[in-house]
Amino acid sequence: MTIAIHTEGLYKTYGSLNAVCGLSITVKQGEVFGLLGPNGAGKSTVVDILRGATLPSGGQVHVFGDVPGAKCLRRCTGFLPAEMPRSRLSTVANFLATAARRSGIPRTELSDAVKEALRTVGLVDNATDRLVSLSSSMEQRLRVAAALVHRPDLVVLDEPASLLDLAGQQTIREIILGLQSRGTAVLLTANHVGEVEMCSNSIAIMKNGKAGFVGNPAEIFASATVIDVEVEKLNDAALSAIRTLAAKMKFQSVPIQQFSVWLKSDQDIPELASAIVTNGVRLGQLTPRRETVDERYRQVVESL
Repeated sequence: MTIAIHTEGLYKTYGSLNAVCGLSITVKQGEVFGLLGPNGAGKSTVVDILRGATLPSGGQVHVFGDVPGAKCLRRCTGFLPAEMPRSRLSTVANFLATAARRSGIPRTELSDAVKEALRTVGLVDNATDRLVSLSSSMEQRLRVAAALVHRPDLVVLDEPASLLDLAGQQTIREIILGLQSRGTAVLLTANHVGEVEMCSNSIAIMKNGKAGFVGNPAEIFASATVIDVEVEKLNDAALSAIRTLAAKMKFQSVPIQQFSVWLKSDQDIPELASAIVTNGVRLGQLTPRRETVDERYRQVVESL
């Protein structure tokens, strides 16, 4: 299978700042790879390197076996435009036609390419609208269309769902899955786990330039047992006993009357109840549940 993106020990530094620290990922043809992490994690720097907008400080990076930004990659790679044109009197269709020409689409194919891209992002009725009249959500859809208009083999989408409402986010997910079904490789970056967890084959979670977890979303987000607990008032003795059983605790109130416990083992539920009651604390409610994806993501990020 063709490898669209390959990095090995990729580094990027700006003075004393390590923006990317030793990133090693592989994105294959027909795969959706999610690059996930909070603001400042280094995701956009990785995209800039892949685009050829900035050079790496160390390590290896190849796009279809070539150097990022190489002229030969123009037709087979698509990126969200870094900026919209300053002259905003241009129309939506003209903007896409310009993007298509720059990506190597012949003039004879421009009209069909623009119509298909507009149809994909739901902007067919806005083809003659001027850029200055677009809402932020419509402008974001147009940026996605510009990345797709020349039907590239690799699409890199840096936070494509930002500024979009729920319907727009669903459209982006459908676009990504459509790209995958036709064999296109997709690199997707996001701040929120829901934007990548539902449509990615593989993900990397980044923080402060480092990727701490790389692999299958189902493995990374395998849920643990969480116990939601209500007590009359937790004392120090009971708290100490609970901490010996817990991988993590989260308190909802002070004084401590409601809290959640991530157990090291599902077999420890009876011992949790015993640790509370035998230390003189009145137990109101103890409710087991599965850890949510968002909770698991926050736990992973905190551990990096």
